[in-house]
Amino acid sequence: MPIESPLPLSSTAGASREEQLGSAHGERPQVVSRWLSDAESEPNRKTSPTQPGVETAAEAPRPRKRFPRLMPIIEAAREDFGLLEKWDGVVLATDADTFTARLYGANEPTRTTQAVFSKNELSPEERGQIQEGASFVWTIGYRHIGTTRHRDSVIYFRRLLPWEAQELDAAERRAAELKNTIGWR
Repeated sequence: MPIESPLPLSSTAGASREEQLGSAHGERPQVVSRWLSDAESEPNRKTSPTQPGVETAAEAPRPRKRFPRLMPIIEAAREDFGLLEKWDGVVLATDADTFTARLYGANEPTRTTQAVFSKNELSPEERGQIQEGASFVWTIGYRHIGTTRHRDSVIYFRRLLPWEAQELDAAERRAAELKNTIGWR
């Protein structure tokens, strides 16, 4: 097995390749010794496990330089709600699957209508609030999440404390006083 000497370093403009690629002092130490055999072709050059060849640091592969990359700025999905209609409602009657309510326009209180709602449209927590006289709000509109537009119908019950007997009596007395003051018959 003939032994080939290390590849000669070519010089450019009077400076050796080691000096062009070398350290600040113009020198690089030998890193790996390499020996080639006749059986090995140039593209498939391998190091012998028994006899290392000579390779300088200038011929060794250099680590790729890494530069920091700017990360793209990603905005959080913007969420918005465009209100089309808003109704205030009072539950009139309820059965196993539905409840009937009287609705008052939020902007026009004189505008009233009656509607029947399925209990399946409500969350389990909201279903527990359904009883005669319960007050709720029904909003209809468009929900915008990022660039997507959804049609939304939302019902939520108001959690109001019930009137106490003393408060109802005080309200009736005050109404009677106002009636007498005005002179209504």
